[in-house]
Amino acid sequence: MVNAFGLVWLDRENEKRNPKAERAVVSEDEKFKWSDIYEFSTSFWLLTGSCVVTYMSVFPYIQNASDLL
Repeated sequence: MVNAFGLVWLDRENEKRNPKAERAVVSEDEKFKWSDIYEFSTSFWLLTGSCVVTYMSVFPYIQNASDLL
């Protein structure tokens, strides 16, 4: 999250220093809308949930198991 805010800050500073630079143009169809997340399939959400649960359970175990061994 800190890196994302840092990149936004760097991008804005670059725009201030070079206001005539060429900017990327995004059409209305390609812009992100929060309503687009409802269009993801059920398999995507199941896979995402599986990854989150796995990483939340396996990585803490690996960190603590090295101390136990």
